[in-house]
Amino acid sequence: MLGGPVIKQHVVEFIRGSGVKTDGILDSTSANGPWTWVVPMGVAQILVTGCGAGSGGNGGTSAANSGGGGGGGSGMSFYDFPVDVVQNSSLTITVGAKGTGGTPTTAATAGGDTTIAGVVMPIMTDTGVVLKFLGGSGGTTSSTSAGISGNAGGKIHAGTAGGSATPTAGTSIATEFVPSTGGTNASIIIHALGGAGGGGASAGSGSNGGGYPSSALISAMWTSYSETSASIPSLGAGSATRGGGGVGGNSLFGEGGNGGNGGSNGTNATGYGAGGGGGGGSANGGDGSDGYLRITYWSAD
Repeated sequence: MLGGPVIKQHVVEFIRGSGVKTDGILDSTSANGPWTWVVPMGVAQILVTGCGAGSGGNGGTSAANSGGGGGGGSGMSFYDFPVDVVQNSSLTITVGAKGTGGTPTTAATAGGDTTIAGVVMPIMTDTGVVLKFLGGSGGTTSSTSAGISGNAGGKIHAGTAGGSATPTAGTSIATEFVPSTGGTNASIIIHALGGAGGGGASAGSGSNGGGYPSSALISAMWTSYSETSASIPSLGAGSATRGGGGVGGNSLFGEGGNGGNGGSNGTNATGYGAGGGGGGGSANGGDGSDGYLRITYWSAD
């Protein structure tokens, strides 16, 4: 009908350290949340995209012949996830804070969960349900010469094993993503990666940390689905008596930190939801990166 309402797409982003950006206009009144968002009239379903925060990378071990630290795990990522809501109801949005890197004597911390409270799940008839996308799991410390395992990603994907004290290289990271049904352009619904393991060490020899076994799948995944570049974090190289750190797990929206060489710190993750790099033997791990949330909806304006 001529002169009728126009249906428009709207995008609302919740970004830690910045605030709430609605159709490109930033409101920085509350930089870190939690935020309250009122569902517009006439809106019964939204699409949510984002991730929990990544965990920090483990520090290398405190032994004389020190193993490398495992990488941090990525937060659970989700893309165009349909969620039922009630018009004019209030949703409480919390975006997970990044986990911090560990030291040889202090464990890496977990990434925070990203949550939306007040949604209506399809099997429910009332409000008050919390939709939760988990952050990467916290780490551990060790005083042995074996490498430390990578941290779990989003609590659905275990971190990979550290190398033994013989010495042995850390286990390479494994990939896991779950696409929705449909064609080649189907959305990825859930994705999470555990961190790679650190390398073990012995007198006179340290092994490399774990990395990615192949760039082919990662590159294809980023090309098809991600909003980040297809960079592959690099593993840490072992040195005399110190193992290298394992890489942090990538998310759909961020890149894991590099593993530190023996005696060097792992680097921080970039973007959103990725895990920090593991520290080389006797060094610190890198920080993970914050979570992220975006809501897309359509309304008659």
